[in-house]
Amino acid sequence: MGELVVCDGDVVERSNLNRQFLYGMDDLTKPKASAAGVRLRALNQDVKVTPIIAEIDRASAPELIKGADLYSSEAHIMPNEDESFRSWIEEQMGDVDMPDLGE
Repeated sequence: MGELVVCDGDVVERSNLNRQFLYGMDDLTKPKASAAGVRLRALNQDVKVTPIIAEIDRASAPELIKGADLYSSEAHIMPNEDESFRSWIEEQMGDVDMPDLGE
C-alpha cells in the first residue's frame, strides 16, 4: 500500500482512548484524522498518509472515495444519517469491485 487516506471530522476524546488504538493522551482535542495520520506515519514511513478533516456523507462520499483501491466499512454512522448510509457506501464500493478492510 503506497497511500492511505484517513477521513474523519471528529476530535479525539478521552472516551476514545480505551477502544481506538491510534490515539493517546497527547491527542486529546486534536482532529482524529490528523492524529491518526501522525501515528500511522510513525508506524510506516514508506506509506503516504493523507488526513482529511471532514465527515463522509452522501454528498461528500463520491469525491472522497474516487481513486481508492480499498476501503473500510467500519465508519461511524453520523447522527443525521441512518443505517442505510453504510449500505449505500458498501453498494458504491461493490460497484467498483473494491475490497473492504473491515471484512
